[in-house]
Amino acid sequence: MRNVNFFLAGLTMLLVPLSCTETIGEASMEEKGEVTIILSSEARLQPVGKAVAEEVPLGDFKVELFKLDGQSEVRLYRDTYSNTEGKTIGLNTGDYRLYAHYGDPDAAGFDAPYYAAEKMFSVSPQTIEEVDAVAKLSNVMVTVEFGETLRMDYPDFHAIVRSGEDASLKFVKDETRKGYVPAGMISLELYANVDGTWKYFPSEPQEYSPNDYVAFYVDTEPATGEVSLKISIDNSVDLIEEEVSIPACMLPQDAPKLTFNGFGGDDAVGIVEGQEVMQAMKVDMVAGAGIAHCILEIDSEYLSALGVPPEVDLVSADESVAEILKANGFSWAGLSSGQRLAFMDFTGVAEKLASEVYDDENPFSATVRFTLEDMAGKRTVSGERGFTISAVRPEFSFSVQPTDAWARSIRGMEIGYTVGNPDVLKLQYRASSENEWKDAGLSSDSGAILSFNNITGLSPETEYQLRAIYNGNETTAIYTALTTEAAAQVGNSGFEEWHEWDYYVNKTGLFWGDDVYQTNYAPYSENGERWWDSNNSVTTPSDRTNTGASFKSFPVVTYTEGHNGGKAAQIMAIAVNNANTSGTSLSNATPGEIFIGTYNGDRKHAFNSRPSKFGFWYRYTPRFDGSHSTDTFRAYISIMNNGNVIAERTFEYTASQNVADWTYVEMEIEYQNVEQKATDIYIQFLQSTASAPTYTLNVGITYAGKSANVHGGSILTVDDLQLIYE
Repeated sequence: MRNVNFFLAGLTMLLVPLSCTETIGEASMEEKGEVTIILSSEARLQPVGKAVAEEVPLGDFKVELFKLDGQSEVRLYRDTYSNTEGKTIGLNTGDYRLYAHYGDPDAAGFDAPYYAAEKMFSVSPQTIEEVDAVAKLSNVMVTVEFGETLRMDYPDFHAIVRSGEDASLKFVKDETRKGYVPAGMISLELYANVDGTWKYFPSEPQEYSPNDYVAFYVDTEPATGEVSLKISIDNSVDLIEEEVSIPACMLPQDAPKLTFNGFGGDDAVGIVEGQEVMQAMKVDMVAGAGIAHCILEIDSEYLSALGVPPEVDLVSADESVAEILKANGFSWAGLSSGQRLAFMDFTGVAEKLASEVYDDENPFSATVRFTLEDMAGKRTVSGERGFTISAVRPEFSFSVQPTDAWARSIRGMEIGYTVGNPDVLKLQYRASSENEWKDAGLSSDSGAILSFNNITGLSPETEYQLRAIYNGNETTAIYTALTTEAAAQVGNSGFEEWHEWDYYVNKTGLFWGDDVYQTNYAPYSENGERWWDSNNSVTTPSDRTNTGASFKSFPVVTYTEGHNGGKAAQIMAIAVNNANTSGTSLSNATPGEIFIGTYNGDRKHAFNSRPSKFGFWYRYTPRFDGSHSTDTFRAYISIMNNGNVIAERTFEYTASQNVADWTYVEMEIEYQNVEQKATDIYIQFLQSTASAPTYTLNVGITYAGKSANVHGGSILTVDDLQLIYE
């Protein structure tokens, strides 16, 4: 167990937890020790080495414990002594910082001492050690004594002790109390009424440290007519005395001065809603003789409607007016009677304006002018140096083209911007039948153009509203609409429709034998819309001898059992010749082909949709022996605009083995041109990419519920085509 004690002028102080979420007495699973907090409350606290003691309520001291972790630290405990006395705190082993304090380090006042103690220590496992810390006065105690000659020569005077720009303490001529100000650059300003005019003299600022006691002594030497300013510093080590002589009359000060910062060269600031205010907008004020009045003239219909008065003296403004100004972003410091330095900050006005929604009908504008008067009656009037803060409409552009709308997506959306914050600029969409807007995802920001991801998951043949909206402000939004394309499919995509007819194989050159008829096939119904065709006419001439007819005339495209029942297109290579026999073939094989369009005609079909992918099912039976190589089949799709290909994709498969099971293929369609709509589509299945594919003599095949022996090559079977829209 570890006992940790620290002392205020020899008295033990307190260590406490940081917040109510902390557990006292239990550390983590690491090795730990214990800290017992002991505080004596039997005496009065006084600064070390000082003769003057102060009554300090020990129970109100705040004690904090920090765990050191490399270059950072974590506060573990913070509480009053009265809430911690007698408790035991378990601590993990390691390094710690103890910090105890009472009062406000930034305050200035006659009852504002600030005491602090700090000590570094370590906790070891299962040990008991003692840590001492001494709390010292950590701001500066000051007194001001006015000499008798000064009192006789100047009936009305006072002094201000100033620490930096923000902390000051006024000593009237009969003030005997001790005051406290933050340590740092401290100066004394003496004000005296000379023949009805207030004049003042500032001493040069000097740097004073925590625990210093500075005694200012001010008097006038009667023989010389000069004011003697004597400063004594008691820092518990040395006593330093400084004397400064100044003219008794004290020189009159210049007229008050206003300095405008951050308002631009023409003192006009335009603010766009939703845009961060990057530069502070301040008016600095200097009045050597002290500020008497600071009158604001505010010309703004907008602020007037919110209760802001057209004219106000901030030095004497009542609390209700001050609250209205602060609620609308006005901020100031030092604007009280006698203050020499002050400022007004209008950054909050700009920030409030940036948080408001821009309204074309009631745009924000405010013109502000100043009149600053000092204690000597001198004035500085801003006049033409008044400034104007006004709301500026954000500037951005948004337009669409019909080609941006696909069947299930809207693509290529961009918003250009020139004025405003792109972080609050959004692209939103909804179906025209819906009420709720949805945000499109941002893709990139070039610094002038916002690009958005594709809007997906839409419904085909549906009107969608789109808008570019800035900071949620509907009054400045840009609206438009697009209608998505149909998610169309090609006709007879399952190859269920076939036209069949018998044709006569002529007995050319023969005078005997029976008549022979064979069946031809076309991938469309006889009376329906024709999407597909084949190259069957190449291998089914009727002018053939009828002996061994299937070796002399046979279709390359037929049908067979489909993927999910029904029918599928069967495509193969066939070698036919009038002189063929069952054991010989006198010609090359013709690769089978099925395609959209008409053989020896227009190879396309009217089509107004742009699919993203193309999928189909296939089986493939290669025909090869030791002297033949494998075949490669091809699937091809293209989307056209008036004969120009705007998208296409090719799939090729080289068979090294039999693909007996139905296999699905899906390929993405690559668009070279997204700025044109589709007018036509073309799809082709080619059984072999070779002009003379390999084949096997007298091979048996089945087709359309029939069987035959042919000189045939590889067989490609395809079914259930689908166009996929994303």
